[in-house]
Amino acid sequence: GITRINIPEISVWLLGKFYYGSVFKELPEAALYVGAPGSEILLTRLEKIPQGIESIPYSAFEGYSKLEYVSIPTSITTIGNSAFSSTSLKTLRFEDGNKSISIGTNAFSNTPISGLYIGRPIQDSGIFKNIATLKSVAFGQYFSDITASLFSGCTSLEKIDLTNIKTVNNEAFMGCSSLKEITFPECVN
Repeated sequence: GITRINIPEISVWLLGKFYYGSVFKELPEAALYVGAPGSEILLTRLEKIPQGIESIPYSAFEGYSKLEYVSIPTSITTIGNSAFSSTSLKTLRFEDGNKSISIGTNAFSNTPISGLYIGRPIQDSGIFKNIATLKSVAFGQYFSDITASLFSGCTSLEKIDLTNIKTVNNEAFMGCSSLKEITFPECVN
């Protein structure tokens, strides 16, 4: 079967025009190599998405088992359903900014995320629900509201710093059985 897919680097960034999901569902062991022939690299990190890209479509990287790190720039305002589900994603970073992002259902389901940085507002609830491998979460200055069920069922989450958080909604940490340390701001309303 096919074990290697070579595409020009520009195709990675034209996510709206190049649909990966169907490729990875059919070829789960295939490796995606990016760049000019002879200098292509295996795609394990997605971190230099150009500022002009505004969305990552549904199932864009679903099933791509080689992807371990993703950094989402502030230009991305939408991540589609199952966009990164069933990947090997271990570290996820939402860059700092005040523009909120909408994230579809199951965008990160079945991923072994252990480290998460959220530097901007997230509109949706339950996005990281039941990610049992999630151990550490850090928040940037623009992230201030934890939506309902955002981290519920994250059974490996041990501590959380809520110093810059203004609102924690219902069931945000329900089922976080390893959560032992919570840091609150000096003044709680």
